[in-house]
Amino acid sequence: MWCPPSPPTCGPVRPGSPGKPWERDGWLYGRGAGDMKAGIAAMVMAVAAVRLATLRYTILPQAAGLMIRSIGVLAIILVKNSSLVSIISVVELTYQAQRLIGSTYKPLEVFTLSALMYIVIIYAVMGMVEFLYRRATRYTFR
Repeated sequence: MWCPPSPPTCGPVRPGSPGKPWERDGWLYGRGAGDMKAGIAAMVMAVAAVRLATLRYTILPQAAGLMIRSIGVLAIILVKNSSLVSIISVVELTYQAQRLIGSTYKPLEVFTLSALMYIVIIYAVMGMVEFLYRRATRYTFR
């Protein structure tokens, strides 16, 4: 109920203590009788749902398209430069090829085979990255 500021009292006069509710003409009066806790909680949940939906359907697909390719490039660099994937790094391939050349004396065939193995590995990683990129950006406009 809206009360103009001029009258000193507005609405029903409260009998008894301020924390005790009372009933008058079928209406309940007192502190907290008409609060909006449930309404405010529903509003907060709706705002949270809208934020989550905005994050899930708008921001993350756009960010995923930017992140996945750079992560894929880092994965290819990892395959090229490290021994974490010990058998398939470039250093390991060339080392094993040189050991094989020492026993077979056929450098062209051995290096060709190691280059083909490297290309297959890199294209497999690139294919996986492209698949993840297309899957992450399938609902965004390009």
